[in-house]
Amino acid sequence: MSKLQILSASESREFQSMERVVDGTCKLKGREASWELLGALRVIRSGRLYREQHKSFFSYLKSKGLNQSSVSRGLSALEVKEAIEEKAWLYDKSKVGMIMSERCLRELVGLDEDSIPEVFRIACDEAGYGPVTYRHLKDARAKLAPKGLRRKVERVDESGEQVPDFLAEAFSARYMLSDVSAKLKSIVIELQAIASRPGGEYLPFHEIHSELSKISHAIALSGFGVTCIDCHGTGCMRCKNTGYIPKRRLREE
Repeated sequence: MSKLQILSASESREFQSMERVVDGTCKLKGREASWELLGALRVIRSGRLYREQHKSFFSYLKSKGLNQSSVSRGLSALEVKEAIEEKAWLYDKSKVGMIMSERCLRELVGLDEDSIPEVFRIACDEAGYGPVTYRHLKDARAKLAPKGLRRKVERVDESGEQVPDFLAEAFSARYMLSDVSAKLKSIVIELQAIASRPGGEYLPFHEIHSELSKISHAIALSGFGVTCIDCHGTGCMRCKNTGYIPKRRLREE
């Protein structure tokens, strides 16, 4: 056995630890067990911790009765899952849990971090009040990139100009605001239905409708409008050091 194949003491301990996870979860079924298994396999693959006993990661998977293609797809889905969790505030909490299965996440593999929340938003719109499924994600991705290209979605502001990378987070937040605004509109529709049935006669629907419409409109217009032309996004007095001008200000100026 060559020196390159021997694990160090720390690598050996880590391998044994990951092996316990693999042996304990590879025969289990369920979402959490699957992610735990894939996490352990990723550590083993990245550190080549299999090398004392196997020539390749494929050989190691085969010894565990695991399919290489399935594991490869799972590891790609795991990366998407972690990307979503890292920026959880960009997603509708009431629906993001619906797509945390490997089957759904595979529809998002290959998209960059800016494209994923956009595809999710489109899928949510398509699903309406129902659950978001992998079919919704697949259709949403097709709408975003009709030819199935794994391309980066261009961030273009209200003036048609490209948004700088360092303002990507601020730009993405406008989708969150748009979702909240849409939810308020949905609430208005629900209240209207209640007001028209027995038991809803005393609901001050017209007053509520007026107030919620104003709030919904204000929320939608508070999102990213254009990159500040005075500082080009670096922050100044005009944009209150945010780097951008909200949609509301565009209408006022």
